Amino acid sequence: MRVWVRYLLLQMPGWALASVALYLAWSWYALPPTYAIGGWLAWVAKDLVLYPFVRHAYAQVPSELIGVEQMVGRLAVADEALAPGGYVRLRGELWRAESAVAVEAGERVVIRRVHGLTLHVEPAPDSGGR
Repeated sequence: MRVWVRYLLLQMPGWALASVALYLAWSWYALPPTYAIGGWLAWVAKDLVLYPFVRHAYAQVPSELIGVEQMVGRLAVADEALAPGGYVRLRGELWRAESAVAVEAGERVVIRRVHGLTLHVEPAPDSGGR
């Protein structure tokens, strides 16, 4: 579904609520109909004007950013020596990691599994000790 369609669908309940509120103001407090219609149009215009600023929040997240299972098999770099625990850097983020084999700082590692917020890694085959 396109982003603008998703945005408009999510705005419709607000438009309906504004319609009910303005109708009640018209019937209970004698709000002139032109004010009620103008208020509703202003409410809708506000949502349309804000769309360019918030459309990224309504976009779908790429599948590569969803779930820790997507991390398995990816390469990371040891931020510090892993003996057996330490931190690795994956896509600019630091992650707690453990390795059964000693890993030097700066060495590339492969993520083999994820348990909670800890990555279980081993040296990358192409790292050759560094």
